[in-house]
Amino acid sequence: MWTGRANRGEAKSQFYLSYLYFGGLGPAEMNVAKALELVHASAEQGYAEAQYKLGNAYEFGQGHELDYASAVRWYERAARQGYWLATERLAAAYANAELGLARDQSKAEFWRAMRTK
Repeated sequence: MWTGRANRGEAKSQFYLSYLYFGGLGPAEMNVAKALELVHASAEQGYAEAQYKLGNAYEFGQGHELDYASAVRWYERAARQGYWLATERLAAAYANAELGLARDQSKAEFWRAMRTK
């Protein structure tokens, strides 16, 4: 089901299919490179959950080198859409000076407030 839709470029299906590749679930063998390719395609189309997942992959070096700047960029894209995990991650990063960001309580509060919008 998801494969056909993902192949046609449907962002949500690309994202959900990526989980099968990340975990080697169902008919998909574990393939992190394929999973990241699908997540990236979904994120580029504006799917907030995929943008968050891509930020997470950059933050923890899943499938490539750690890249905090890219992690922040993808978290911000997801957070601007109100995706709560991204808003919380950015708020925590600014509050605790993580991800290469300077401690900034006003930015932490800004991202926390985005969750409620």
